[in-house]
Amino acid sequence: VVGVEKAFDWTYVEKRLNESFSRSRHAVLTVSLHYPGQNLFLPQFIWDKQPTLLYYPDFMGGGVSPDYGDPIILKAIEQFIRAFGAKYDGDTRIGFIHLGLLGFWGEWHTFPQNFVPEHAKHSVTQWYTESFSKTQLQARYPFDPTYKAGMGLYDGSFAFHTLDGDANGGFYHPEWYFWPLVQAAGQSDIWKKAALGGETRPELQKEIFTSSYQKGTYEKQDFVRCIYTTHATYIFHQDAFILGGYTGEQLAAAAHSHTRMGYSFI
Repeated sequence: VVGVEKAFDWTYVEKRLNESFSRSRHAVLTVSLHYPGQNLFLPQFIWDKQPTLLYYPDFMGGGVSPDYGDPIILKAIEQFIRAFGAKYDGDTRIGFIHLGLLGFWGEWHTFPQNFVPEHAKHSVTQWYTESFSKTQLQARYPFDPTYKAGMGLYDGSFAFHTLDGDANGGFYHPEWYFWPLVQAAGQSDIWKKAALGGETRPELQKEIFTSSYQKGTYEKQDFVRCIYTTHATYIFHQDAFILGGYTGEQLAAAAHSHTRMGYSFI
């Protein structure tokens, strides 16, 4: 988004889409307005309208968040989603699009505060549904309107906050762990209707495919068990591709785990 209302510059998106497509990969896109610890990603025309900002304390370093119920913010989000869909719905370079836009990292929460009202979630779901009829959409958490619209889900803390109970060292957190929330929402069959994905929790990526990884203990869950339970079809795992990537046992374990998923480029 550039500084003028309803004006969009897709240059950065095009660059990244072309890069991934050149490697025979689909891109997964997430758009956010707020990354804790950084300045808000708001174009100048929104600042000019003086949107409401909400302050949060030292948790996550402290800072300000957009008020996602502010009509100024919501109108800009609607304009973006409709332009986004007009430009990219059905683009074969894209595998999935996360709904994003609301909350920290576009993940629909501002824990421990609550700056994302229910009507904002409903509106964003409606605008995405109306704007994308071909490209698959995914929500961060189970939400009845996204489920009814045929959208999938993604787990941003995969193998860390995915399962609870014996898979998590005997600890239960049904109120905020991913799969318990899916079960509580009555969406355990969602994988039969739409794709699920996610990202291995960054703190786990350096060890999760090593023999010293204590899988099945608290917040150190078995990657393959999480795959089989959720039926995830892709997982972001950037440590496998940076600083030379994996070798030896890590590479072998990661390659084995990769085969447990069902995604391939077509």
